[in-house]
Amino acid sequence: MMGLRTVLHHLSSFSKKCHTRPPRWPFPGTLVSTTHSLCPSVPPSLLTPHHLASPPLRQLCSTAPPLASDDITPLARQLAARVRATGAMTVAEFMNEVLVHPMQGYYTRQSQVGQHGDFVTAPEVAGMYGEMLAVWLLHEWQKLGAPQPLQLVELGPGRGTLMADILRVVNRLAPDAEIAIRLVEVSATLAETQAQTLGVRLSSPPLSESDAQDRLTSSGESQSDVRDRLTSSNNIQSESDARLTSSISQSSGSVRGSEAPSNQSGTGTELTSRPTVQWPLSGTTVTCGRTVTWHDRLTDVPEAFSLIVANEFFDALPVHQFRRTDAGWREVLVDLCDEQTAQFRFVLARGRTPACVFIDEEIVTGRDELEVSPRAAMLAAELAERVASDGGAALVCDYGHSGDRGDTLRAFRNHQCVDPLLAPGSADVTCDVDFSQLARAVGHDVMSFGPVEQRHFLAELGLQARLERLTASAGPDRVTQLKAAYDMLTGEMGERFKMWALLPATARPILERYPPVGFSLASEQSS
Repeated sequence: MMGLRTVLHHLSSFSKKCHTRPPRWPFPGTLVSTTHSLCPSVPPSLLTPHHLASPPLRQLCSTAPPLASDDITPLARQLAARVRATGAMTVAEFMNEVLVHPMQGYYTRQSQVGQHGDFVTAPEVAGMYGEMLAVWLLHEWQKLGAPQPLQLVELGPGRGTLMADILRVVNRLAPDAEIAIRLVEVSATLAETQAQTLGVRLSSPPLSESDAQDRLTSSGESQSDVRDRLTSSNNIQSESDARLTSSISQSSGSVRGSEAPSNQSGTGTELTSRPTVQWPLSGTTVTCGRTVTWHDRLTDVPEAFSLIVANEFFDALPVHQFRRTDAGWREVLVDLCDEQTAQFRFVLARGRTPACVFIDEEIVTGRDELEVSPRAAMLAAELAERVASDGGAALVCDYGHSGDRGDTLRAFRNHQCVDPLLAPGSADVTCDVDFSQLARAVGHDVMSFGPVEQRHFLAELGLQARLERLTASAGPDRVTQLKAAYDMLTGEMGERFKMWALLPATARPILERYPPVGFSLASEQSS
């Protein structure tokens, strides 16, 4: 078995390039603070990585300032019409429509990662991050016997940067391994970007937004018809690929049907919006000839031994929000400020909504706010089932907590924190991940490790040694970039972002003696 030290030695000797990208976190400036804004002002000198702002308790409001013309997006008009017809929607429904609406969703119509987008993720900071994840994947793969064929699966590939960095290391250290690449993606735009990043020749290009609209028109189907047809057989299983560091892939909704309070539709339903794109897409990398296949949901990925990565993925899965009142828990809903505008506000349901069944009274004692993501729990359970039945490992990288936070909803546009209710579809809407909820969902057939802080994980994998090797052969400007990237990955971002892993319980004798690298500070959680 190739040990971790050997892997790091090979890494240090291959490619004298720095594999570093200039820091591209949100630019300095004062964050927007509106009537329902979640973000306080930030000193101009503070550079805050994506999603690291910690919003205070949101105040439910009944009034709001007039909307600018840019805030009345096509999706805002559609959602306003829906609220007028059926009543207030849950926060989960709102997030789902805003992020993955077939034509106007944030993730389905644009590429939002990078300096000219709305946020930047860890893989965009430096190639060192992806290299360390590749080292972890290869180390755990060899520990499990290095079975072949092998699938490398990424949920939410963003621009493809992370997978490109992982593949560079894999092709160097395991060039003869039989490996297939599986990317779970919902955006045709992002799929094309990922293909370019990975150097893939697509056998058939994805449909553009205009092509998808033309297909809708020629078929005579409305967007709602397509949504109903696509979700008719998937009303139980649901999953999302959220950021897919940047995208969301899901298959269906949640619960609906119980009686809701008057003038409200707070039923807990999460309408699914899957784009009109012909999946799966496939192609072959120009270098090494690796097969790359795109799927729009995890359930379509073939069953096989898999190493799965989800980097900033779970944070965009829809959540239900609740507040404790004198009458008990009440769900937070999204309603119109008045019947004549497309301006939204947060309100509390008058009575219990069906989504209240997700509240576990035993674990919310003493809390006044709560966020629950049934979709995140279902996806964690599916990952666990795959790891247990097919073999492999799953590594989740995201910002989050262990069940001690409540209202974390926020939105990002142009590297600034903005009101999540303004201009739906134009900003990334996100929430912190509750890792305690994920751990409770995975069952006993897997071993879960973490969450641990990203900085500790990277330190155990040898990030410092990698930095020293790269700076030894770099020029002054590149050294500055490398050190700045290292500081970002291990500083405040390294504290807020967490790593969480799943491995098969059948490997318990090995894992108890040789725990996953990077998780020495976290004991295995029995779920």
